[in-house]
Amino acid sequence: MRWIWIGFVFLLSALGVAQSNPPVFSTTTSYQKGAEIQYAGNTFRALNAVSASSNLPTTDYNDWELYFVRADTTLMIGPSQTFPDIPTAWTYLLNATIADGAYVHMIVGAGGADTENLSGPLILNHRNGANISIVNNFGLVELQFPTGSAGIVISNGHKFGGIFGQTGLYILGTSGTYGVQVNQNSTLSHCDELVINGFGEGMEAGSNSSIYSVNPGLEGDGDGAEALYGGYISLTSLDIGPGDLTGAGLLTIGGQIAAVNSTIEGCATGAWAKDGGFIDVSGCTMTENNIGISSQYHSHVKAENAEISVSTTDDIIANGASTVDVIGADYTTTQVYGQAMVLTETSQ
Repeated sequence: MRWIWIGFVFLLSALGVAQSNPPVFSTTTSYQKGAEIQYAGNTFRALNAVSASSNLPTTDYNDWELYFVRADTTLMIGPSQTFPDIPTAWTYLLNATIADGAYVHMIVGAGGADTENLSGPLILNHRNGANISIVNNFGLVELQFPTGSAGIVISNGHKFGGIFGQTGLYILGTSGTYGVQVNQNSTLSHCDELVINGFGEGMEAGSNSSIYSVNPGLEGDGDGAEALYGGYISLTSLDIGPGDLTGAGLLTIGGQIAAVNSTIEGCATGAWAKDGGFIDVSGCTMTENNIGISSQYHSHVKAENAEISVSTTDDIIANGASTVDVIGADYTTTQVYGQAMVLTETSQ
């Protein structure tokens, strides 16, 4: 009988620990710094000693941070919302572990038009970043970065689920480096419907990193999209118009870019591949560029069925054992040097 009683007590104790560790949040309880509590399906950690209060851990970002996300979570950002800006919400989320199958959506624009003046790059490195997204709720939201700064950065092997602009999210710089920079074996799974302006380069995927983007707006005083040293960029519904860029629409140095069925106009060079790079602009409209396509030093540009015309210098330049595939394309002038080739018909 004694052993049965001890076993029963042990069972109750075990059940009690499972139900109360961490304890459920209570507005009548005070908490020490570092205390963990449960609320709304997630775990939160106290940043400070917290007195009993009606302030909830889902909204009191000065005293609490997300610590373990088990349920889909939405963070509302902007005027009259829970979080005043993206950096504040990101700090609240930064130390959290996000369970497989759970997602965190950072919603901007819900409070109407908003301009955030950031102090430096917005670095979106998170160990569970693939489960995080930034979504514009159809408001006009401008992220203004300081002079010389990069914009959004993902690096050091991190993944990020996506940034969805809904055509109303502007990444703005002043003589900045990159509007969106993903490097060092990192991935940005969605970079959709953003407008990027005021940077030396619109977006860059470098060092075996990847960017997947739908309908981006690339404007500024440099190149539109760069894939460097094993980097890869996929662009869908890209539309670069006259006056949008002063550099190359697409540039790769040892990387790959796919931008089929897009429009690239008014650039110094429409598509420029160097040092073993590859660009696919099949089906694209490439007019009013100084140079339509340039392929250099063991590179390849595929431009089947593209329209390449009204170029100030040449429609196509190939040199240094490079190739340009223009099967079915509409073009006029070519310059070919040093064992390069322009492929004009399918091999039989």
